[in-house]
Amino acid sequence: NFDVLAWYIPPGQAGFSPHRDRQPDDAPSTFHNDIKEEHGGFKNEPKFVTHWISLSDATPQNSCLYVIPATDDPGYLKGDDEDQDPLQVALPDKNSFQRIRAIPRQSGQSLLFSHRLIH
Repeated sequence: NFDVLAWYIPPGQAGFSPHRDRQPDDAPSTFHNDIKEEHGGFKNEPKFVTHWISLSDATPQNSCLYVIPATDDPGYLKGDDEDQDPLQVALPDKNSFQRIRAIPRQSGQSLLFSHRLIH
């Protein structure tokens, strides 16, 4: 299953609110647990990936991509409770906002990340 999507956000316009690219009913099933580490695989390797390509310079000043690392996101592997906002679970208080990471890219640079990464 390959999805190809493209967006252009004009300067000064709002981008997207934080989200995950896939919200399956069974999030753990979207990770490989059948790849042996001794064969070069990783436990919980994602089955889906997003390839984000910057069409113009994307900096913190003009809204580059921001992410919450999987290590700071309780719902990354196990999934999200339907009655809770994943963003509020990952960032429960003001101090937790320090976990957010900016990922600036120059025009033409790209980034690969898991379908479950909040961005």
